[in-house]
Amino acid sequence: MLLKNQAGKSKTNIIFPLEIDKSLFILKHMLKKNKYRRALVQSHIAVIFFGIAGLFGKWLHLPPEIIVFWRTAVAATALFFILKLRGNWIKPKKLSIYFFLGPLLALHWIAFFKSIQLSTVAIGLITFSTFPVFVAILEPLFFKTKSHWYDILAAVIVLGGVSLIVPAWTLNHHYMTGIIWGIGSGLTFAILTIINRRMLQDSPASTITTLQNAFAALTLLPTTLYHFKLPTISEGLLLIILAIFCTALAHWLYIQAMRSISARLASLICTMEPVYGIILAFLLLNEIPNFRTILGGLIIVVTVACVSNNHSSQSTGH
Repeated sequence: MLLKNQAGKSKTNIIFPLEIDKSLFILKHMLKKNKYRRALVQSHIAVIFFGIAGLFGKWLHLPPEIIVFWRTAVAATALFFILKLRGNWIKPKKLSIYFFLGPLLALHWIAFFKSIQLSTVAIGLITFSTFPVFVAILEPLFFKTKSHWYDILAAVIVLGGVSLIVPAWTLNHHYMTGIIWGIGSGLTFAILTIINRRMLQDSPASTITTLQNAFAALTLLPTTLYHFKLPTISEGLLLIILAIFCTALAHWLYIQAMRSISARLASLICTMEPVYGIILAFLLLNEIPNFRTILGGLIIVVTVACVSNNHSSQSTGH
């Protein structure tokens, strides 16, 4: 009888740890799944905020230089305080590079808002979204890496998509000028992306983003002081929303999401920016793109998604 009880007790002692291990495994799996789902939601919210930023080009009747100054100045201040409160601030190793990156970021956003003010939100977002193709073409030139034939093919297809958007091949047409500014915003952002990839080896993304915004604001400070005029209350509120939600919060959410999702998935989600922006422009501005713009945009977005997916899979080894 005693032997039977001891055998039963030892069997219970074996099963009990196994049940604990099983429960811990299920709990760990659920937490990982919830973390992944939260990262997906965060990345989509960030991209929606990036898309909304284009609408401010229509809402704010200010020169692009002034919009970008206030956007970068307020965003840099907000990001700096967030990093200090969280104890995440890290001193950059190469501060001098920001004297180039700051003006480049300022030029990128000036071109972006200029494109939207001269054309439409749809055209501005679609032409900007060509930047991954520029990255694919320029990165081998910057870092002497191997180029691929499909990147050149993608560039030709994207140019075909852009040609569908162009209403008239003359610089006198404001849409044509807007398209040129939009492609310029994509090109400058591509250069920023390529340099930032190397800089991430020395500094966290949050520090890079904060300093780039700060140096962009410093670049535009003389112009803003020369044409100094305090924004109205409504303009001030819009500029704060643009800086806090569409810049500081959007970048913070995107950076947080990148910790739990792959680079491939993050790149694909980013291609949704013009889609979200066009839908919001339709709902909030009653801006309806014509058939040529939709078709050209679809060609560009699908091509960019393919390029982003291909290069991200190569970089992650998938």
